[in-house]
Amino acid sequence: MSDPIPPRDIDAEQALLGSIMIAPYLFVDLVAIVKAEYFYRNSHRWIWEAMHRLLESEQQIDQVTLCNALNTSGKLKEIGCRSGVHHRASQCNSDFHARRVLRQDRA
Repeated sequence: MSDPIPPRDIDAEQALLGSIMIAPYLFVDLVAIVKAEYFYRNSHRWIWEAMHRLLESEQQIDQVTLCNALNTSGKLKEIGCRSGVHHRASQCNSDFHARRVLRQDRA
């Protein structure tokens, strides 16, 4: 018998990351409730961690700084940053999607 697949909402994860790319100031509030380990996909986890490192070093979160941070951590090629990060940048209700990501971790 195989292990059960944990609940996940990949669309919510992508929408949450995309909302931060559009409005990076949101990350300051969201980082208090969403943790990297709540993300199902490794690539989303790595992006969240890179955003957190940028915040801690007081750098702006944007496509250039995020791709540079992912490159520094050795994750850029795995994620396909230029297309992967840009793809996630779409307007959405970040609070709503943050709750969905949080809920999937607790389910």
